[in-house]
Amino acid sequence: EEVRALMRFKLLHDYLEVKQEEVDRANREILRADTDPVNRRRLTNLGTFRAYGIAFLRAHPEIHHDLLLNLRMMEADSQGIPIEVYCFTTLTNWTDYERIQGDIFDHLFAILPELGLRVYQAPSGADLSGLRSGVTMADQHAALAVAAADSGMRQPPSAPTDRADRVA
Repeated sequence: EEVRALMRFKLLHDYLEVKQEEVDRANREILRADTDPVNRRRLTNLGTFRAYGIAFLRAHPEIHHDLLLNLRMMEADSQGIPIEVYCFTTLTNWTDYERIQGDIFDHLFAILPELGLRVYQAPSGADLSGLRSGVTMADQHAALAVAAADSGMRQPPSAPTDRADRVA
């Protein structure tokens, strides 16, 4: 079911068709010898993200396709699973390079929720200060909305009304 939902991504369609057939074939072999579902192969959201990222880089018009291109997972630790993007741009101007790099990471970060993944960021002192003071996220959100209204800025979306986020 999840695979069908991801088929709408043009960059994933071919990968998912091939990979799903590969997994199905392997599972047919496994089921002949072992009926325990724990031993079956599965597609993972992390592997699918990696395939998407590589396809995205290969399709990017400002990435040099004749040179090394890779997106890999680094060693997992308590901070999460870092990714490394390794590729070369077609442009050599530093400003262009930085723009391209930013665009790539913006896109990869934005696509994570579509694949059931999210970015981990360690909380900072500002994130934790509300916990000590008993201020809720909803209270902080309301304060931001007031500040935005006072400054003429676009207001953030409404905060949830659930008060379960209060920490004494």
